[in-house]
Amino acid sequence: MKENAIINDCSNFSCSNDQEIHESGSGSDSDEKTSENNDDSSSSSSFAPAKKKKKRENTRSERDMVMKVIENNPDDFGVRRSARPTKKYSEGDSDASSEDNYAPAPRFTQRAAARSVKEVDYGISSEDSDEEETKKTAKVEIDGDKIEKVLDSRDGPIGFTGDQTIAYNEDEDKKKYLAEYDGETEKHYLIKWQGWSHLHNTWESEKSIKQQGVLGFRKLENFIRKERESEKWLKYASKEEIEFFHVQNEMERDVFQQHVHAERVITKRIVENEDGFEKTEFMIKWKGLPYSDATWEAESLVEGRFIARLAEYQLRLNHQKFPSANNTFMKRPKFHRYKLTVSTG
Repeated sequence: MKENAIINDCSNFSCSNDQEIHESGSGSDSDEKTSENNDDSSSSSSFAPAKKKKKRENTRSERDMVMKVIENNPDDFGVRRSARPTKKYSEGDSDASSEDNYAPAPRFTQRAAARSVKEVDYGISSEDSDEEETKKTAKVEIDGDKIEKVLDSRDGPIGFTGDQTIAYNEDEDKKKYLAEYDGETEKHYLIKWQGWSHLHNTWESEKSIKQQGVLGFRKLENFIRKERESEKWLKYASKEEIEFFHVQNEMERDVFQQHVHAERVITKRIVENEDGFEKTEFMIKWKGLPYSDATWEAESLVEGRFIARLAEYQLRLNHQKFPSANNTFMKRPKFHRYKLTVSTG
């Protein structure tokens, strides 16, 4: 009876008192049923929020347990692992120490490891390997020709390419042959070779370039592509634009055609040829080009084509006011420091 009286007075207290009465009156299941039958309205209004709260707490605890299970076993539940570094704590470490010791792994760890790999010693010094590499590179540069620039194009006789089209090999008969030729033709391209002056430019076809296996074939492909684009543009261009286009091309031809004329003979040298005999070469400064593009040319070629420039060079050598290359100059005297002494007497 005492418990029933306490339950009847439950409606006059707050929700916290309801919780206390609920805890004190939960001694047995039969007592709870008796209290609920005596006052249904008061017990339902007072105990309903407590039940919902308990259910909500149970739901949260269950959700937390599920999340912990998923986190501990991500592979079993199809959860993708994050690639980012995560903090890991040990039971013996404090929060401050764990934050201080934590640091993400550096991104260049693999590169640093690659640099620290121990090299195997094969008994070859670095100087020897460098010399061998230099010889290999020099051999490639000598043996393999390379296209430096494609200058122009024309329609020429089939097979009329290579050395026979060099400027100093084209005599009057060849020029007349080209002017009067009306047979089958093919497209030829004027090639400037790397390491050689414009005097050694040759006309080549795509076939002859491929047969030689030279480097820089991509430059020829780019030149052909630009020519085709220009041909398409000329079909829709106005008369003024077409005239300007042809005038500009003629000006460009005049520019690189003057590069085959010598402006000055700078100096000479004596070198040994492939047969072991000595030969004389002259350094030529070309018209329209800077001194950095000067090249060494054979004496026979200079004497045959640039005799006037060679005479000017000899005149400078024999001039009394110009220093001669054969003169011997005194060496600069050795430096001696002079100390200034001040007498106090």
